[in-house]
Amino acid sequence: MSQATPDDDRQTMTALARGIEVLRCFSLIDHELTSRQLGERTGLPRPTLFRVTSTLCQLGLLRQDEERGVFIPTAALLAMSAPVLARLNVRQVARPLMQRLADHVGGLVMISMGEGQELVVVETVIGVDSVVFRPEVGARLSLSRTAVGRVYLLSLPEAQQEAYLRRVEAADPARAAELRLILSANAEDIRDRGYCKAFGEVRRDVWGVAALMETPVDGRTVVFSCSVPSFSTDAERMSELGERLVGLIHGVEAQMGVVDHFAPLEFERPRARAAAAHADAKPAARKKVRSA
Repeated sequence: MSQATPDDDRQTMTALARGIEVLRCFSLIDHELTSRQLGERTGLPRPTLFRVTSTLCQLGLLRQDEERGVFIPTAALLAMSAPVLARLNVRQVARPLMQRLADHVGGLVMISMGEGQELVVVETVIGVDSVVFRPEVGARLSLSRTAVGRVYLLSLPEAQQEAYLRRVEAADPARAAELRLILSANAEDIRDRGYCKAFGEVRRDVWGVAALMETPVDGRTVVFSCSVPSFSTDAERMSELGERLVGLIHGVEAQMGVVDHFAPLEFERPRARAAAAHADAKPAARKKVRSA
């Protein structure tokens, strides 16, 4: 039996990288793509693209609809994601708290996880009778136009932030300048309050808040967010929603045993909580009140 040569190994790795590149072209919006579209997005020559798509079809990861001339991802890809989701016990721990908050505010509560300069949805919970759009697990989120994306972007090392901003600047200098100002304001909000807000930048009728989980999960940065219809809230209520979201995260961290927080009281009015803590403190020697 002949042994693989270094050239064979390189060719195998190149083929693998090309296959992954083709699969990454698909999204929740573009779930069917033609050979021409795949070629435009990958830059692969037609003969190479034919070999890659043929191999992916043989492996059962894509199927080809010959009548319409499109390639379609199969359920085998979904099965491959199951081990990833199974490792994220934060989803199981957080889901009941997320559901209570979503029902309380009539909105969407979401967990997203970062990987490099991409942010992917890993859990969504929607409130009873909520009209907020619900992205699917696996959806990629904008780092520039959402509160959750900007919280994640600000958590990256400065070099990676700057690399992202330079890419935006190359495509749209005016947008990059605006984004720098927004990020500066968001960074201040996160330092002062632990969360930041977004007001209808992706969908004009949806406002949102987002906050970072203090401890990484499986070595990855996790961001929680909550979105509500703009007609059902105002700036003051958004601030209260941000505090509730931070409280929810503290509760999740406490239940996971990663941070010593008290259980969250996410549905008490935040100002009432602060007033109660102030009233209980002795004038001569204030007791330290741990945040919920």
